[in-house]
Amino acid sequence: MDGKRKFLRFDTALNIEFKQTAGTEDKYLLGALRNFSREGLSFVSQKFDAQPRQNLELRFKLPAKDVVVSCRGEIAWKKNTEDNALVGMKLKEIDAAAKGEILEYAYKKWVERISCKN
Repeated sequence: MDGKRKFLRFDTALNIEFKQTAGTEDKYLLGALRNFSREGLSFVSQKFDAQPRQNLELRFKLPAKDVVVSCRGEIAWKKNTEDNALVGMKLKEIDAAAKGEILEYAYKKWVERISCKN
């Protein structure tokens, strides 16, 4: 585990929508969740104009449920590649039950991957 992180991150592939909370534009951009932990997450998306410490609103559908979860957080880091943006976000607001469900889902997927390797 990375020395800067307090919690284990679980690889989690989910489609997301996100937007910056500052400004007047209400347009959501599309992305893909890469991993999730108790305090943060990372995702990949098309390039967009934002810097660390800016706030984002992010939403995604819980796996196997018809429930959309909204959360807010702060960009911890952002790296542009040739085609995309990789973003790390520190969670600030998320429903506790929804966070528990996504962590449980991610943990189960992690266990499945570990079991397949053995």
